[in-house]
Amino acid sequence: MFTPLNLHKGIACPKADQCRATSCIFSHDPLPSGQSSDCPISVRANECDRSRYEFAGPPSASNGMPISTKRKIDEPSTGTIKKQKTSASAPLAQAKDDKIERASRSQLALEPNTLKRLVSPPLTKVSPKPTARKPRRPEEKLNPRLVVNDPVGHAGRTKILKLLHDAMVNLNAKAKPFVGKKHPKIGAVILPNHVPTDSDLIHMALDEEEKVALNSGNVYNNVVRNRLRVLLKMDEGDFIQYYKSTPTYKSKTDDVESTDTRKEINLEMALKAKGQQTVALEFVEKNQETLTNYGYIATPPTLLQVEKSTIALGFAGNFEECDRCATKFQVFPDRDHKDMTTKGPCKYHPKRKIYPQRDKKTAHLSNSGIMNAHYPCCEMEEGSEGCTITQSHVFKSNEPGRLELVMPFLITPENSDPKRDAEGHVVGAIVFDCEMGYTTLGMELIRLTAISWPEGHKLIDTLVTPLGKVLDYNTRFSGVREEQYTGSIHPRELERRRMAGDIIPPDMLPVVKSPYEARELLCSYLRPETPLIGHGIENDLIAVRLCHPTIIDTILIYRHPKGLPYRISLKALAAQHLKQHIQMGGDSGHDSFEDAKATGDLLLLRVKQKWEQIERVGRGILGGVTYEAEQLKAME
Repeated sequence: MFTPLNLHKGIACPKADQCRATSCIFSHDPLPSGQSSDCPISVRANECDRSRYEFAGPPSASNGMPISTKRKIDEPSTGTIKKQKTSASAPLAQAKDDKIERASRSQLALEPNTLKRLVSPPLTKVSPKPTARKPRRPEEKLNPRLVVNDPVGHAGRTKILKLLHDAMVNLNAKAKPFVGKKHPKIGAVILPNHVPTDSDLIHMALDEEEKVALNSGNVYNNVVRNRLRVLLKMDEGDFIQYYKSTPTYKSKTDDVESTDTRKEINLEMALKAKGQQTVALEFVEKNQETLTNYGYIATPPTLLQVEKSTIALGFAGNFEECDRCATKFQVFPDRDHKDMTTKGPCKYHPKRKIYPQRDKKTAHLSNSGIMNAHYPCCEMEEGSEGCTITQSHVFKSNEPGRLELVMPFLITPENSDPKRDAEGHVVGAIVFDCEMGYTTLGMELIRLTAISWPEGHKLIDTLVTPLGKVLDYNTRFSGVREEQYTGSIHPRELERRRMAGDIIPPDMLPVVKSPYEARELLCSYLRPETPLIGHGIENDLIAVRLCHPTIIDTILIYRHPKGLPYRISLKALAAQHLKQHIQMGGDSGHDSFEDAKATGDLLLLRVKQKWEQIERVGRGILGGVTYEAEQLKAME
């Protein structure tokens, strides 16, 4: 529309190669070698090529034009100047040159300081640094990927692809039983993410076939048959190692080993065990009675509560509600193992349903079904039929009176001579964890683990024979299997064999005859004032039917933002605060020793933080008593 004046053609475009203008007013010509693109306009003659710009002088209100917008003019060359010289005398010419030089110096002196600095390049958007986690691969179907030169046609490649996929599926079926167990060939525990999912198997088969199709050409059939022979000769150990070398495994976002390089938190401090136990008094729950509405049982049930539970059981006629699928069924504790419950197999979802997060942006989707709750185990919506089947329905009761009928509660007794640890020391604090299974009497204790705190020495780790007949060991969470009871012996006998030098399998656990004996073992280390530490400790105390006055619960130390009854899982707390990854056994369940150790470390982290505060101030109040920092350091 207007004739371009090309006033800015001598200026390099600020966006350079990123410029998207159709007719840019700036220059996009490549710079000569050795010349910088950020050379300022109209600065000292020794800094830029003076032949490109005229000397504009200082900016003034009269012209109102910035120096950088002065029009480019062509200065005459040296040869031209020589031809145009007149016959004036040399002194006059010299005086003229001196006058020009003085004017130039005064002009440069008046030049603002801002024009002497290099012009800053325009701000560019800095792309965020790539994270350690890689995005998930998109879902694909078992259909050959397109290649430029198809070696045998779509039908032939489809047939080969299915053969590769079938071979991988068979190997994967052999590998799945080893999840959570130590593989003899690999020499390590197989984690759930070491075994591919159905989607992963499709990715692997597609990658394998595509690689052969791209690189083999006319010998496609020979190469792919060799790959099939290799797969058919693999065992489950070879297949797991092969899977871990594939791009499919490396791209998974939940692969902790390949994506998470964080180091565990350092829990060391300048306090010894006794000093740490003293600081931990700050976290003792002072009034358990305030927690009774959330499942804590601070004192044994009264006689009236027991009588009410007895009457209610009589009216119920052994009918219970399944803890998994909410089906009403009947329990017969006195029958044999085949007919202890009614209503047949139990179909349920092993994982709790989750609700999509609702906000203003998703409010319009509330009635569309998109925001409905779903089960993460199978991605089915709330109300769908269960995806897991077990032989029997199960139940549990949280009523104190009914729990008292199965096994009476006990208040921690006085203990003038508590049992000592393996090093001969009196235990100052104990972390314990219980695993429970379902029986004909409800949910009962089947494993008890206790370690000293903060030393972490194992005190107790034993299986427990429940009072009722077992309906389900709840292995997914307890980690206890029926075969573990076969061939197991009493803790005293196991200790005797170890002292005699007998070879004991490392994963062999002793078995005590009843929950009463397990509780007696725990109380042998305890005094009423000994801190008993746990995560969701009310469940563990109910399992052993113990009322202990001095408890520390990491649920209460690391509170959920919404408060009780909401709580943060031990697995999430360990990952967030300790950078530890626990409970990675999948369907093989939890390890109560690992859980107890993580619980103790969570408390130790809070003790370290509290100690740092005391050390800065010089003193602190712990359990109602004032302690000097040096006094805590001196504690043995």
